[in-house]
Amino acid sequence: MLADAERGRFDVIVVKALDRLGRKLADIADLHDRLQFANVTIHTASTGVVTTMHIGMLGTMAQLYLSDLRDKTRRGQLGRVLKGRIPGGKAYGYDVVDGTERRPPDRRRHRTP
Repeated sequence: MLADAERGRFDVIVVKALDRLGRKLADIADLHDRLQFANVTIHTASTGVVTTMHIGMLGTMAQLYLSDLRDKTRRGQLGRVLKGRIPGGKAYGYDVVDGTERRPPDRRRHRTP
């Protein structure tokens, strides 16, 4: 995207929210500076044209949100571990078996020598 912006292939980027471009303030600020130098503006559904002030405020909020989300996720995982459960949840394509289900008997007969 940046390469195309620097070549002048477009002049506007439209996103739902600024945090869709990045959650780290430094990354968002750097992206905004590079796009501004290439005469590309960022528009969001909620704020319209994104200015330097928006970058500072919304970029900080996005970074705080990410930090808060990380802390809540780790706290939730710790709670599951303390209960003896798997902290990561169910892996795609697998069913969780808690060991209390009754399994059908093994119908294979084993020969004894």
